[in-house]
Amino acid sequence: MYLDDRLPQHPKILKAGASLGGKDGTARAFTMYTAAIAYARLNLTDGIIPIAFVEKFPYVSDPKRVARVLAAKRIGLWRKVPAGYAIHDYHAYNDKAADIKDKREKARLRKHAQRARESGRFSPAVTSGRPRDGHRDSRARARQVPSTNRGQCDKYRTGSIVPTEIYKPAAARPVISFPDKKTTTHRILCAMIRAELAADPAIDVGSLIEAVKVRIVRQGFAYPHGDALATAIDSVDVARARARRLQGIA
Repeated sequence: MYLDDRLPQHPKILKAGASLGGKDGTARAFTMYTAAIAYARLNLTDGIIPIAFVEKFPYVSDPKRVARVLAAKRIGLWRKVPAGYAIHDYHAYNDKAADIKDKREKARLRKHAQRARESGRFSPAVTSGRPRDGHRDSRARARQVPSTNRGQCDKYRTGSIVPTEIYKPAAARPVISFPDKKTTTHRILCAMIRAELAADPAIDVGSLIEAVKVRIVRQGFAYPHGDALATAIDSVDVARARARRLQGIA
């Protein structure tokens, strides 16, 4: 949400406050105007303020009168529309609702693809006692106490050894290493994608990625790194488009 830092002293705000009168006239005009911008931004109304917002506005006295003053021709901060009021020059400083939704959808798909690439990997090293990037440390399940320290509780009780000899720090314990999984090549990924598209030609990108992930797990492959999966999807799309063109020529 964009607000001009000069807004509290804007001539139209001051003029609206003078029209409302009283010690709090300017404060009432400023409060309702800025709250309306926040409402429009939150609900993606493209600057439209419904009548219900005005009638139920709890932060100023007589909100209907404040709305009429803001929409007065000599003020011009709002204008009257069938649905209620419209904020003047709203899109001069705020994005359109369609553009915001488009950006959010692109961000959602980008994050979805990122999670699809990163699923199944072992987490990187732990920093400051907490797993990085919100992942659990896979090594925590693999740590074992050395067998040489087992069965020494009796010695500890008798005082023949000190506690540090039994309880070694986690860094000194052995870590079980798991074998690396098979790598999915570009050709394998393309084959998996084509199989899913053959089963459901109308499948969307998000569902396609999830379906390929399931195939990868079932066949014992490691998840592809980087943009390998996205590159494979693009390659299959290009191949399908070329095949359709050739069929049209034939």
